[in-house]
Amino acid sequence: MVTDEQHYMSYDKDPKFLFLQTVNEDGLTYESYGATAPGGWSYDYGKGRVCYMSPGHMLTDLWNPEYVKLQHNAVRWIMRQKA
Repeated sequence: MVTDEQHYMSYDKDPKFLFLQTVNEDGLTYESYGATAPGGWSYDYGKGRVCYMSPGHMLTDLWNPEYVKLQHNAVRWIMRQKA
């Protein structure tokens, strides 16, 4: 778990590509989005790959050991490298 600024977005791809969800623990909402939002997704795009993660606006987030694993896994996946 990381504590960060929550971002809301419209996500129109297949939900099977989502691997991270953000939750406002105080129950705060934005417009019609509710308290949760997609926080990370990845999918093949043409001959390439795309990965997006919204958390990471503070150094404490970026250095969180579990978030570091997510970042490393994302780069390996994008580059088609095995773990």
